[in-house]
Amino acid sequence: MLPPVQKRLRSFSMTSGRSGLSLLQPDGGRFRSWCGSCAEARKSVGDCDLPERACIERNVAIQAPANRRYQKHRGGSYRASHTNTNDTKSTAADIKPIEKEGIIMSKQTFVITPKNYSRPLEALGEHAAVLASGEVGSELFLKQGSRGSTSSRYRRPSESVPTKTFSKAIHRLKEDVRSWYELHRRNGATNVVVWAIYLELLLMLVLLVLLPFDTVQVGGRYRLIKPLNFTMSMAMYLATVVILLDYLRASMWWKKVIGWGVSICILTAITCITMQAARGTTSHFNNSTPFDSAVSSLMDIVDPLNGVFVLVLLIFAIQVRYDVSRSSQLGIAFGLFLFLAGSAIGGVMVAQGQSVVGVAPGGPGLPVLNWSTTGGDFRVAHFLGIHALQILPIAGWLIDRLKGLPRRAKPTAVVAVSAGYVLLMGFVFMQAMNGVPLVRM
Repeated sequence: MLPPVQKRLRSFSMTSGRSGLSLLQPDGGRFRSWCGSCAEARKSVGDCDLPERACIERNVAIQAPANRRYQKHRGGSYRASHTNTNDTKSTAADIKPIEKEGIIMSKQTFVITPKNYSRPLEALGEHAAVLASGEVGSELFLKQGSRGSTSSRYRRPSESVPTKTFSKAIHRLKEDVRSWYELHRRNGATNVVVWAIYLELLLMLVLLVLLPFDTVQVGGRYRLIKPLNFTMSMAMYLATVVILLDYLRASMWWKKVIGWGVSICILTAITCITMQAARGTTSHFNNSTPFDSAVSSLMDIVDPLNGVFVLVLLIFAIQVRYDVSRSSQLGIAFGLFLFLAGSAIGGVMVAQGQSVVGVAPGGPGLPVLNWSTTGGDFRVAHFLGIHALQILPIAGWLIDRLKGLPRRAKPTAVVAVSAGYVLLMGFVFMQAMNGVPLVRM
């Protein structure tokens, strides 16, 4: 860089902006003999022959840092702007004295010098950025990249890529949960659904305590296992409805109707299932007594009624009424649609009078789930359809958080995942129709 050029002139005010130049008063006026205001003055170290006024009003060449030059703006201020480094023409600033009222201005000598900014340097081998500072010193920071070293010996533990990515994901999850909680706290329409969740969790806790003491079997398994499975599934369903209603852009009337309707249907169904399990009999497809037939018929009513409220939520999703991203919107829509498909499969089981195909009810089945291992079972496809309401919206939310995926490709990815889920659900349904078990044992 060329040495700074100093100028001898009257006291003036100049705004340099972000140019990197500063005005400094020289020590003892040692540069007094070199004006540097023009080419004639720089030919020798002697005094300039130009009159002082001509010196002030003339363009002054200033050696600024790379890619910067002064431009005069309105109001007499001077700001830095970028220029081409290949431009060999010298840049200039029109220095004009500014008179200040009430202040006696004296002639002083000023030197325009560049500030010592830190400049990054590249070192061979380890791709490093060196902060060079003449005042403080230098500090070395390793930089990872295609040309940099990835050796763990030179890498800071806190800068580890997997750890950093995981911590960012946890941070974003906390932010999303916090924002949802603030939204839920202001939404009073879902309080009844929340209380229904508490009742489901309380019942699940009671069943877990009583399960080790259960000795009665119904349908090849202990009688408390079925209501325990249903309480967990229904609690997840109610929690999903709460989140959907919190993000739904609809009137409070719609939210209260859906919340109350879903809660009544779910609590009625779990009451029937638990009561029949306590009596030591089945709750579905049981017409052995008038009372059992009435309980089974009541459940056959509340299940389709719950599907009506889910259909309303699906219509809102088609109208893009949820205050979420497009990827999450698609996940919600596909999840609600497959939930209704799973409910329709439940209607097929009701019409058939049993959940298995090709074998008698009550045969051998998988542990806990009790899915038939000797014949086809519609409960597999029913399970996938019901819980698509949780799986696909979560998949849409996760895809929306992928930074490596372009924004336009994210909805397509959600559609692809949903299509694969539909194919899986259709495959197990056709398998059950043909009397083939999911797992043959």
